[in-house]
Amino acid sequence: MTILGIAAVNRDKIVLVRESLEEYEEAVQTLEELEKLERLSRDRPSFVRLGGSTVNTLYVLASCGLDTVVLGKLGVDLARWVLLKLLQYNMRFIGTIASVPTGRTIVLSSQQGQRRIYVYPGANDYLTLSDLSCTNVLSFVQRARLVHTSTFVCSRGLEPVKVQIEVMQLASRGIRSIVLGTLYTGRALRDSVFRELLQRLLEQVNVMFLSQAELQDLKKLMNIDDIDDLLSCFTNLELVFLTRGAEGVKAVWRGGGSLEQKPLPAEILDTTGAGDAFAGGVLLGILAGSPISEAVRIGLECARSCIMAIGGTGYRLPRKVLRVASRLSKV
Repeated sequence: MTILGIAAVNRDKIVLVRESLEEYEEAVQTLEELEKLERLSRDRPSFVRLGGSTVNTLYVLASCGLDTVVLGKLGVDLARWVLLKLLQYNMRFIGTIASVPTGRTIVLSSQQGQRRIYVYPGANDYLTLSDLSCTNVLSFVQRARLVHTSTFVCSRGLEPVKVQIEVMQLASRGIRSIVLGTLYTGRALRDSVFRELLQRLLEQVNVMFLSQAELQDLKKLMNIDDIDDLLSCFTNLELVFLTRGAEGVKAVWRGGGSLEQKPLPAEILDTTGAGDAFAGGVLLGILAGSPISEAVRIGLECARSCIMAIGGTGYRLPRKVLRVASRLSKV
């Protein structure tokens, strides 16, 4: 079973802070700006991890032994070699190299479970449609049971979104999922051209994960009242999962079904990648043929494992999640 991800691949630096934070994510235009932020946080405890929303989600599936392939872009710096080593430990990288630095992210993570994220897109911004032919993506798409994607910054153009749309269209027979991000929904509110591309992308997916902030943006974009309305906006969409932090998760699916579930108790160390881990667990359950209620519980188990460690990758999954993967051969 092959899993394909269209991914922004980042070197994440997680900086632990004591003070309460206002949560938001923003793009940083230059590496110099990001390095200045790093210097300002130099006296805080920090950890470097492989990151990016899609990579975080695929980490769950790769940790369960699934053949996991990442389509992305890396740069020409030392971070490229570090990330390639970390990627190849769990996943195969089929992307190409850009003559710019690799994507980097600084995450300020508070003891209260809040985050402030600064993203320097670097090489991720250089993913183009020409990469689809030179990396032989079609052969992977044709045998993929799942194609997953998430937000790119797109600070120099909209080619990464066009790549996402193209691959999703090629993968029309499999599960097509997305973890939506405020960098997409927020920009769509300001940019009509981008809004049209985002609409085309969302028309291709059949499983969507989003947060409360992203739902608020979609309400303004599409004049909807709740996540239930998204199913009528997009004909291919079958399942929507809304993550609500301490309030837990709400899921709705075509046919009128819905459920709500509280998060599992855990001692929070860092919430980076928790929503992505939840998505990975849910997708694992769906691939294994689990009912939606069980898939949600698997997702919550993965999210709990994530927040009890630092970063969106590198943590260990509980045995009960790994046992789900053993059912995949019977599906």
